[in-house]
Amino acid sequence: MPEAENVQTSSASPVLDYNSIKEMHPDDIVLYQVGDFFEIYGEDAKQAASLLDMNLTTRNIPGAGRVEMCGLPSHNLEMYVEKLRDKYDVTIAEASDFRGERHIYTLRSVDHEAAIDVQETEFGADGSNVFHDPAADVTQPTVQERLEHYRPVVMAAVSEDTAYRNACGHSDWENAEIECNAAVRRAILGSKDMELIRLFSDMPEFRSRLHREVFERTYERLHDLLRPLSQDDIDDALRAWNGNIGSKHAVVRYMQQHGREKETAAWLAHEYGGKEGNNLFIVRAGSPETAELTWSKVQRRIAQLIREDQFLTEQEKDVLEHNPDYRLLDRLRADCEYFLGAGNRAEKHLWAGSVYAQIVKMRELYDALPQKPEWLTKEAIDDYADRMAPQYQVVVYHHFENGFDEKLDYQTLEEAEKAAQGYVDGTMESDGFAYDGAAIYDLRENRYLSIFGNYPDEKAQAQVEGREPPTVLEQEATVSIVHDSLAPPYKSGDTVYLDGKPFEITEVGLFDVHLRDPSQAYPIFRVESKERLPALLRRDERNAHLFTPEAPAREQPQPVTKPAAFYPAEK
Repeated sequence: MPEAENVQTSSASPVLDYNSIKEMHPDDIVLYQVGDFFEIYGEDAKQAASLLDMNLTTRNIPGAGRVEMCGLPSHNLEMYVEKLRDKYDVTIAEASDFRGERHIYTLRSVDHEAAIDVQETEFGADGSNVFHDPAADVTQPTVQERLEHYRPVVMAAVSEDTAYRNACGHSDWENAEIECNAAVRRAILGSKDMELIRLFSDMPEFRSRLHREVFERTYERLHDLLRPLSQDDIDDALRAWNGNIGSKHAVVRYMQQHGREKETAAWLAHEYGGKEGNNLFIVRAGSPETAELTWSKVQRRIAQLIREDQFLTEQEKDVLEHNPDYRLLDRLRADCEYFLGAGNRAEKHLWAGSVYAQIVKMRELYDALPQKPEWLTKEAIDDYADRMAPQYQVVVYHHFENGFDEKLDYQTLEEAEKAAQGYVDGTMESDGFAYDGAAIYDLRENRYLSIFGNYPDEKAQAQVEGREPPTVLEQEATVSIVHDSLAPPYKSGDTVYLDGKPFEITEVGLFDVHLRDPSQAYPIFRVESKERLPALLRRDERNAHLFTPEAPAREQPQPVTKPAAFYPAEK
């Protein structure tokens, strides 16, 4: 029969309650819970103190006077109880619940249990070996069967026990085992299952095996789950990166070139998919433990892993080493990201030397790859082309040289301002030609930003000064422009053919014509004089459309009317 009971108690005096329990268990050491301690009073206290090598103290109890006592901390109860059981039966009175009841149960001494085992072996636990009861022929569950039935229930409760979880995550093996034993006891008493309590109290083999098996089957799992993150855990998370092998290859390429630069931390945050201001949190699946790393720390650790050849797996290395086109495309993509970020739109950071050549090469490589990478699409390349396109255009003016004329586009405002001033100062043209004025136009915002020298465009002046531009009627002026039949048959932007190759006309000056070979990855320019160029053009029949039969008589120039200003944004 289970030696466990619920007893209604009074809070008037612990000693009085203790004495009433002692009367029911006169030969046992009685442990009476008060808060976080189990207290022992009177003669029991003297016997326990002697056996446990503890110091006795006294406590003043109203109505009972000063009483000798000693106290056992509840978190080490299991250890003390096992020591007391070497000599005494132990009765434990746990703290009252919300109904005012204490849960009381008895654990027999080691010798007492052994004597009971001998008696049960000889006569049977119920005397059935002496007085045969046919009903006793029913086969009783074995210890193993009882363990299989109750162990999952106890393990589930123990796995949620706070003290045991803390010990598994932050203490050594021995302390964790002690806490596991205490957690098992708490789980069994908390179950209110009288059969389980009886088995745990009266069957030593069941109790010892339950302790051992619950600990063996929960400790490793809880330890791995709850222990603090190690450097190996952090390195594994960094090696996993964001799950994109292409992004990981980009990190390796980028770090090889910019690993020591301060801006690399921001690039890594962006490449991972986050923001530099948001730290990287490393977690272990199912674990509450986390590690927080700034992107500067991430940068330093990844650099070290790459130096030690521990960042890429062998399979990832094979992909990177055996496909040069894949590797180059990865490098070009990383360059684009750097150009748009920490590179401050400087084309010197691009592998191809210019935005145009970079995008052309990326499209060429992407189209040639038999298996397209997951980390790049045609749409992404188009997006790079749009985002990397120059933002600032320089427009120049001269009162007799073509009026208003668009010049080159520039990535940064600083470059555009330097060029605009150079056109006015005469340092941009090879012949030293100086324009009357120049302006900088923002191609994204569609407005003028600044003017240099004499630039007679009312709309540009209004935008720079921050006022409303004049209406079309206000700014329209009659300007006499002479259509000269002797003007060259070509203009900036035309494609012509020289020496069997196409060239794009980039600039028509007073004396020279500037041409660019578009087939070259790096810009290659050619300059021909206006006098010599027509003869060269006539050598290729593909230029025939540029030359029309001369008119028998030259007409007199006729004046026409057009707006005084030309606005690039309105083309």
